[in-house]
Amino acid sequence: MFKDEIDAVVDAKEAVYEQSSTVVDMTKNPFDILRVGVIRKQEIIELFVKKRITFVCTGNTCRSPMGEMLLRKYIAESKPHLTGRYEIISRGISAYDGSPATANVVSLMNDKEGINARVFSAQRLDRQTVLSSDYIFCMEKMHRDYIVNLEPTAGGRTFTLAKFLSSKEEKDIPDPIGKDVSVYEHVYRLISEAVTELKDWL
Repeated sequence: MFKDEIDAVVDAKEAVYEQSSTVVDMTKNPFDILRVGVIRKQEIIELFVKKRITFVCTGNTCRSPMGEMLLRKYIAESKPHLTGRYEIISRGISAYDGSPATANVVSLMNDKEGINARVFSAQRLDRQTVLSSDYIFCMEKMHRDYIVNLEPTAGGRTFTLAKFLSSKEEKDIPDPIGKDVSVYEHVYRLISEAVTELKDWL
């Protein structure tokens, strides 16, 4: 096919997949598959359709994990057909990687929602996560400011979660760290209300 246009050919023996590669034309919207190969069309469609939602707080041990777990549960319960469409994660702007959810969060998630939060592991927010997120929901305005300073292009897809509260009295979701269980319950109720509204907005 290429005649004298190629200087050398390396024979890699038998191909691993024993199929042709998939060729996608990205100059069109939506994309066009020029050749169907080892990666199926459905896999490519799912990649482009799937949205990443990231909840952000400070330490990623209480508020943002609750947002992540609640949204995942509420979508599964009321919109099960959308469960594969969203990847829902959480991060903290100053989190210690591997930290567990606080005991009060573990208890609240179990008692109120039947969610096992013991398996949760905190992760620090990085620029790559910001860039790869379609929507970012912050617990406080300072978290949003941090993200926009880290990556200015994220401004249009980064929101404070309080935006989804019916009562606009709360401008931030307060940090319950170091406070008693009643504060955690208040924060849980705020996040639950906001996430319920957010679920319907998606």
